[in-house]
Amino acid sequence: MTAYRFGDLTLAPDSPDFLATVVRAYTDRIRPVCTCKDPGPEMYIAHFGNQYLVKRMPYSGISHAAECDSFEAPPELSGRGILNGTAIQRTEEGTTALKFDFSLSHNGVAANRGAATEKTSVTSSGNRLTLRGFLHYLWDEAELTHWRPGFTGKRNWFVLRRRLMAEAEGKEAKKTALSSLLFIPEFYDQERKHQLSQRRMSRVASISGASGKRMMLLIGEYERISEGRSDSTMLYIKHLPDFPFRMTANLRKDFDKMFGKVVGLFDFIQDSHLMVIATFSIDVSGTPEIGEISVMLTTPNWIPIESMYENELIGLLSEKKRSFIKVLRYNLTKQDPMPSAIFTDTSPEAYGLYVVLGELDKAGPSREAMQEMIATTRYPSWVWDPASGIPPDLPAQSHARTPASLPSNGKAAVQPAAAEVITAESEKHEAAPVPQA
Repeated sequence: MTAYRFGDLTLAPDSPDFLATVVRAYTDRIRPVCTCKDPGPEMYIAHFGNQYLVKRMPYSGISHAAECDSFEAPPELSGRGILNGTAIQRTEEGTTALKFDFSLSHNGVAANRGAATEKTSVTSSGNRLTLRGFLHYLWDEAELTHWRPGFTGKRNWFVLRRRLMAEAEGKEAKKTALSSLLFIPEFYDQERKHQLSQRRMSRVASISGASGKRMMLLIGEYERISEGRSDSTMLYIKHLPDFPFRMTANLRKDFDKMFGKVVGLFDFIQDSHLMVIATFSIDVSGTPEIGEISVMLTTPNWIPIESMYENELIGLLSEKKRSFIKVLRYNLTKQDPMPSAIFTDTSPEAYGLYVVLGELDKAGPSREAMQEMIATTRYPSWVWDPASGIPPDLPAQSHARTPASLPSNGKAAVQPAAAEVITAESEKHEAAPVPQA
């Protein structure tokens, strides 16, 4: 059973003494040790508000066992590898400093502002996070890329928002707390619309009336784009029915050109989600306007995907009740080869899962580039070439599974005022009803 060692004491997260032990260890500056391996990797305890989180050390995910929830995609197989230590830096104070490849302020004329972006290049990809790269980073940190059979039907917007906001704590950009820069809408409830509106106004107050010079980051779910009454269009985000975002005509044109195929795939895949990340300002009249924007398509279970083939793969893995991590591209271009996912239930080694599209996607990596990566990786590989037919048999599933008591996201979430631990497998606490007050 996976547990944590606190000095001479070893406890599982479902132990009656676990909550008090974590709080005491934080006070005494004791580092827990994960027992997924022997010797086990060190963890650390983060404290935000009234919540304590047992988290893996930065860049230590690969040192955990594949079936451990603290395991993360090997850096050489993920777009994150070239960002660690450059765009993503651990400070001496224990926070994480992020470098952005986009601006959160501007002085330009409103009519000339706005850009749909997936900017990636060889020269900048390892130095700063693009909008999409930042969204991938936050998704990874919240471990929404991790999947286990027991998670089915247990994720909703309330869960996602809570996880994303929690992961913003302890991180900064340009010496500014990331949590103060993020705007992620609350779950909408018609009966609470006035309360929600007041909290929203309070949230964006720091950039209101700033003549458009200061901006925040929006993360939300795409609802629709509608034509405005002038030379602009309005972007509607789910859970914000009364707060649309203005897009200039040029931005709308660029958005359709850059993301038209993604939106088309979103329309085609039933119950999929189209995530939006954007910078926005609020003019003196109180109208929010998009600066830069990017999108990310996900399955109904909120697992990011790039193509119909990846959607088929994720569906197959879910149907077969497999556990895996979805690999994200971050700043890498579409031409860069990478696996689609990594099995975490094939102990002792994780498997890379590759979808080789070749001529089926001429904008993607070449067949030769994919084959070279597969041949040189130190991890065993599973390869599906859709042009050759149905997927081959999946690697055998290990019997050594991470127990249900392992904390979600490789982190034991505890609240001293309430004896509750968010566990993996079931995610039953994560899927709690949306608060009505």
